[in-house]
Amino acid sequence: MTGRPEDFYEIRRFAPETPERLIALVNGRMLFNKHLGFRRDICELRSEGDEKFLAAEKLFLEIFYEAFSQNLLKPQGLLGFFEADSQGETLRLYGRGGQAAAEFTFPRLAGTENIQCLPDLVPRKDSGARKSVALFVCTAGPGCIERANELSQSGEYVKSHMLNIAAMTAAEAMAEAAQEFAQSGTAFSRSGGGIPALPPQTAGRRFSFGYPLCPDLDGQKTIFSLLKPERIGVSLTETMMMYPEASVSGMIFI
Repeated sequence: MTGRPEDFYEIRRFAPETPERLIALVNGRMLFNKHLGFRRDICELRSEGDEKFLAAEKLFLEIFYEAFSQNLLKPQGLLGFFEADSQGETLRLYGRGGQAAAEFTFPRLAGTENIQCLPDLVPRKDSGARKSVALFVCTAGPGCIERANELSQSGEYVKSHMLNIAAMTAAEAMAEAAQEFAQSGTAFSRSGGGIPALPPQTAGRRFSFGYPLCPDLDGQKTIFSLLKPERIGVSLTETMMMYPEASVSGMIFI
């Protein structure tokens, strides 16, 4: 999928055409070291032909591809482009024609080495300059988790666990795709035969609400009001959590 600079400040929808396109954006270390509990570097395990690792990788890929083909895994994303400037701890977004679209206020964290406050990443209002910022919502869809619950109830715990992990991994990979699309205008440009150790390096910075630099989950309301991700099946609960659970939202400083 491609975008052009003249299309900025609009909402774009994106999805991978094949599972290979999404696999190329998977964070293999997150998948195997965090979700599946392997303690050693996956590049070493793969090069040594570690049987346990290779079996886990084979099973994950089989379940991932099967879920994609059966439409249990239905990754989709929305990306909205805006211009931005800042005033103090407030980030201001503007849509097409320079109209004010939204404001976010973030805490300033003393003692941090790089970014103290997210508005510092865009020009100050009195400079007269602006910078592009993108908001995104991505999801793997509800199918995998619903099917995983059914499998768990029938005692198929390993496959149930793998399906849940496939959904989480797909959502994380979709966030990588959103950053790639925001930065270069092209999503899913890479394709590979296996799971990479790390996703390809993409310029820009990506942040999600609920983390130290943007801890207030109420920011989700603003993202949802602008992007309206209900169209891709993502809703917001009263506690500002997303449904389906295998969904990711945030902002990208281009």
